[in-house]
Amino acid sequence: MARRSLYVGGLDPQVTEEILWAAFIPFGDLLDVSMPLDNETQQHRGFAFIEFELPEDAASAKENMDDSELFGRRLRVAYTRPSSVGAGKPLWADTDEWLAYQEKEKEENAKTEDTKSS
Repeated sequence: MARRSLYVGGLDPQVTEEILWAAFIPFGDLLDVSMPLDNETQQHRGFAFIEFELPEDAASAKENMDDSELFGRRLRVAYTRPSSVGAGKPLWADTDEWLAYQEKEKEENAKTEDTKSS
């Protein structure tokens, strides 16, 4: 599967999602631009994720924008890592499995303790 999402690092604090949108739209239609925020400062953390509609557009943007300069800073542009299996599931989705695993661990630990004390 061809990749359509890019990581863009080395961003100046002045850079906004709108600025990134304008900088990357020449390479093709964008689906999303997101800049994760620092919880304490509520400022972006110096990197962003950009998702293109087509993999070819992402490849063109990566090739042209990696090592380019924006607001006096050199950008690092790379493909994002594929998400791990189950990454999109809510935290509580595996609760039953986790509880069953914990119960099994308790039982095994209890057996081990019984064996040691005998």
